[in-house]
Amino acid sequence: MDKYSISVIVPVYNTEQYLCRCIDSLLAQTLPVRIILVDDGSSDGSGAVCDKYAKEHAEITVIHKPNGGSSSAKNAGLDAAETEFVGFVDSDDHVTNDMYEYLSGLQKKYQADVAQIEYTEADKITGSRKEKILCFETREAILRQYLEDGMKPVKSYSTCTKIYRKSLFDNVRFPEGQAYDDVTTNFDLLSGAAKYVISNKQCYFYDIRGESITQGRFKEADLDYISAGEQIAAATADDPALKRLGNMTLARFHFTCLCKILKYGSEIDFDYRKQIKDSVPVIRSGMKDLLGSGMKFGRKLVMLCVCLNTKLTIYFAGRKVAKNNTL
Repeated sequence: MDKYSISVIVPVYNTEQYLCRCIDSLLAQTLPVRIILVDDGSSDGSGAVCDKYAKEHAEITVIHKPNGGSSSAKNAGLDAAETEFVGFVDSDDHVTNDMYEYLSGLQKKYQADVAQIEYTEADKITGSRKEKILCFETREAILRQYLEDGMKPVKSYSTCTKIYRKSLFDNVRFPEGQAYDDVTTNFDLLSGAAKYVISNKQCYFYDIRGESITQGRFKEADLDYISAGEQIAAATADDPALKRLGNMTLARFHFTCLCKILKYGSEIDFDYRKQIKDSVPVIRSGMKDLLGSGMKFGRKLVMLCVCLNTKLTIYFAGRKVAKNNTL
């Protein structure tokens, strides 16, 4: 019998600088895990690092494939995984050495299909705090929690903070070619889960680097975030218990994108004016629910200001675009 119950899939693309730290944190797990490194066509030394570790550690499998993006890499890892549960770790992040033992213990205690811990920035570890565990056992309760948590500073969208019963992926795959793929994939997976358990224990650490939905100039690919919101709104449209939360999620995603434009500007060929005109009505439609959500108070104030005067919002966005494209 295979001694491993969990496979951890690590999409790898040009992260040579951080990769050893990531893999070492997985090799140090108090509950041994299978490690599937998916080299997604890296052009630096990441592939060689993967091969070196695989030669030295029997629990590591390496897949080399042409570059296809994070979703493609995660799907390739899923195809290779043979354990009852799977998890995911980004190759520039790292985890505590008891993360998977803790998640496995949660899963067994509550007989959950999905078990989750919290993430935090690597240099902002909270330290010891009272453990808080929540368990949800109906589709409505599970999805309500997922969508409500998405409004909070520490969100539930990441697949890296969870282990999943692998059978949940029988009819679900990450959408290839789409950025911010975790949001909708988690929604689909949790829709099929019978039990979802969440702990506030911080086990997953990330560093802010490069661009993300909240960092860097807004670009065309960031519209995938709004597309994810549209998919969730459509999936909840016929469900009276979840429709409001689906619409609120879409409004929040529009607001997140608008905030990025205001803070960092946009790429010079992106029509930020049209985007603001399109986003503000959607934000206004969900404003009441967003004001009552777990979104930070400061963000709520920004949202009120942004929606008060569209022309003024476009003016400030234009100044930021002009400034950042002359740097």
